[in-house]
Amino acid sequence: MRRSLPAQQLVITIAALLAALVPLAAAPATPTTTATPASDFVTGMKALDTGTAAGYTRAITSLQKVVAAEPGNEPAWFNLGVAKFSASPPDLPGALDAFRQALNLAPDRPGTRLYIGRIYEAQGAFDEAIAIFSEEARRTSGASQAEAQVALARTYLKAGAPEHARDTAKLALTTETKYVEALY
Repeated sequence: MRRSLPAQQLVITIAALLAALVPLAAAPATPTTTATPASDFVTGMKALDTGTAAGYTRAITSLQKVVAAEPGNEPAWFNLGVAKFSASPPDLPGALDAFRQALNLAPDRPGTRLYIGRIYEAQGAFDEAIAIFSEEARRTSGASQAEAQVALARTYLKAGAPEHARDTAKLALTTETKYVEALY
């Protein structure tokens, strides 16, 4: 029985492929991924997005690895602060340190000062909170400014200055007319 040249080439090609695959199948499995700051950052962000206590714990662990490997990684510092602030119970000193580091790396990022102010507010350090919320209100515009003004009004009220709270809430309402917290 005589075979054609293309059929012989096909048989040889299949034999060569099988010969190449047999050693690969016998090789021990090795992990294909290793932890890198980028993969730890992604893992931390996914964990943070769950909004659960376990997620915050995983986020803290992953993001701490990132900032240890890349101390200049501002998003990692910021999100580490968010995770520590949101944990139950919150790690306010740890969150404050992370937010201060993020602020040093990116002083113009909106929101960092708001978290710092909320930490001061939670600790009853109203003068510090008022100072930081005032600075955020001066530095931002639009919805971010209204958010800072509402936080400032809330802190004025807690600090026993209701007239400043009312005036500041009115300012917030000029930008965001339906800001519920400012309405109250």
